[in-house]
Amino acid sequence: MLGNLDHEGMTYEGEWKEGQHISFFDQTQGGTKVIVEHVVPNEAIKMKHVAMVSPQNMEVPLTDEAFEEMMNAWPQALQLFKDLCEE
Repeated sequence: MLGNLDHEGMTYEGEWKEGQHISFFDQTQGGTKVIVEHVVPNEAIKMKHVAMVSPQNMEVPLTDEAFEEMMNAWPQALQLFKDLCEE
């Protein structure tokens, strides 16, 4: 499933079901890949980060610099999840 997060060109590919992978992409098609661990509809989603995704849709190792960048982006990502859950 492809979807639009309706936030600055961010999209995702995957299914919002436990055990499934979802890849989130920015406008350059770089992003992150997660496994959906637990879903409580309209309340909570627990995901585990498993890889970074390059514009060629290749998984790449997570360097210290990339990890720091990802951690700095979490507040924005969490706000997006919150907005989606509240729709």
